[in-house]
Amino acid sequence: MLGNLEPEGDFSNQNETADRIFAAMPSIITYWYRFSHQGEI
Repeated sequence: MLGNLEPEGDFSNQNETADRIFAAMPSIITYWYRFSHQGEI
């Protein structure tokens, strides 16, 4: 889904796009873990 939200367009933007996606991963993992284990947001 992040690939749809942050399309790289062409290869000149791939590093910036990858940085933004990787920067969002800790929040995504934390949200998923809490939701899957505690069932709340």
